[in-house]
Amino acid sequence: MSGQKFVCDHPKISISLGVFMARKRITIRLVASDKEGGAIRLSDFINQLEAFLKALKETEHSLSGQDTSFVNYRVVDLSHASPYTVVIEGESRKESPVKADKVFTTFVSPSKDRTRRNR
Repeated sequence: MSGQKFVCDHPKISISLGVFMARKRITIRLVASDKEGGAIRLSDFINQLEAFLKALKETEHSLSGQDTSFVNYRVVDLSHASPYTVVIEGESRKESPVKADKVFTTFVSPSKDRTRRNR
């Protein structure tokens, strides 16, 4: 598993990623600030997951060059113990020009464009 930080716009939540390539899974770990008593607000949780899904889909579209989504993302595990974790699995359609493992590895690998955007 490789762990990297996913850029998070919210100062109260820290997100790290782990990728299990054999299973085409990404683990998202959300850590709330101590100011919130270790809890994450529902709206913050939803916003971060939506931002994460949007980033995955943008990665997928940049790889395929198409606006069509070829990977189905689903939640396969959740944990509410600190840190909160959400395990996402990608399943590519048979005719897909882009495979889930390629989306995940591209997403977590360093990118000049992403690095510039996050400064």
